[in-house]
Amino acid sequence: VYFAGAPSITKLHAENISDISLRGVAFDRELTVSDDSPGSPSPGDQTETQIFEAFVTQYFVDHPIPDTTVGWDNYFAENPTISVDQNTLTEQTPIRMIDCRTVTIEYGIFRNQKSTKSGVMGLVWAAIHSDVQLVINKSHFIDNLSMTESGAVNLTNAFTTSIKDSVFTRNITFTKGGAINFLCPQLSDVQTCTLTFATNNPITFHNNLAKDAGGCLSWSHIYPTIAPNSLQFTSNAATYGPEIAGIPHTLTHVTSKDTTKTTATLTFSQSRLLTTTKPLLTKLQSGSKINKDLFFAIVDRYNQVVRNQQTATAALAITSEDPLAKVNSAIATVQNGIFNFKDVEITANPGTIPQFVVNPGATLHLVDSAVIGFTLKVRQCETGEIKRDTGECYLCGSNVLDSASEVEKYSRDYSLDL
Repeated sequence: VYFAGAPSITKLHAENISDISLRGVAFDRELTVSDDSPGSPSPGDQTETQIFEAFVTQYFVDHPIPDTTVGWDNYFAENPTISVDQNTLTEQTPIRMIDCRTVTIEYGIFRNQKSTKSGVMGLVWAAIHSDVQLVINKSHFIDNLSMTESGAVNLTNAFTTSIKDSVFTRNITFTKGGAINFLCPQLSDVQTCTLTFATNNPITFHNNLAKDAGGCLSWSHIYPTIAPNSLQFTSNAATYGPEIAGIPHTLTHVTSKDTTKTTATLTFSQSRLLTTTKPLLTKLQSGSKINKDLFFAIVDRYNQVVRNQQTATAALAITSEDPLAKVNSAIATVQNGIFNFKDVEITANPGTIPQFVVNPGATLHLVDSAVIGFTLKVRQCETGEIKRDTGECYLCGSNVLDSASEVEKYSRDYSLDL
């Protein structure tokens, strides 16, 4: 199936087609077709490429993109009950392709498409073909909206997808993938599909928005291949991942000031085991509460805090062999991708460095499921304190001595005349 220079197309559903080629086609619900509307220019001595480049150029002369610098940072927060004119929505994805083996889209314009379904362009394959291929080249996706995944292009089980030299502007989704959603279920250890961004000119993403994740691109399980300097982002936004969102990868320690940032301060290579030679906190009094909160962030492959995580729980546990070691108040529920442990009370033999791990709950699925480990240094009991049989350091005179052995030790250590 070959479509070329046909600006009046508004809907295309294809199934079980071996080869589809769209060249110089405008899908624009607000485009009025008339005798002087842009179509295929007269061939003359022009090459086919020159013909379609002229088509795209003329389209944007007749239908320019308004110059806007919309800032999306607080869009959904400031508009919690956004109303969408249901009359502008189509019940189905305007462009939908199922089990189509090869699809080539060049010099395409996809504009003003609004759908209740996934993506303006729903490219869906069942995992049955080994030679499925999709190429999007020199195309524009502008002012599209979807109530579900992806404002513009939704890819599910698309075996080999390549996007080149294209532009995504002001595409919006109420879930994830403002411009592109790439879903490749991890059915086995074998990679079942690929998405590659390879281009001579940067693929540009401007003012795209996702209410949940991935202002420009959201992916699951299989991460896309992105060539250096192939993507250019300006003024995109999402609750998590203003440009790209993946899936929870691992946990990492962050400081209190980091919790307000989009990304964690530690690099990805540092987000594993915190070294035991440099304790996370020092000079802790055994039997007392830590005087600061402990923060651990769920981060993705790009070390962004996965801020749309709101329901998981995690627990602190001591792994030291010290029989006196214990930890209280060691359960935290994630909020905006951060576990905040408050009022944690540590008991251990004074002068030791107990080891801890953070165990994520069963509801949190991490790519790297190894627990994060760290150490805290418990100081010796200081002058004026007494060590109880259970390991706590207590101030003299401020606590009742519970046993004869404690009374005897108290008098011996401080030379009291009883």
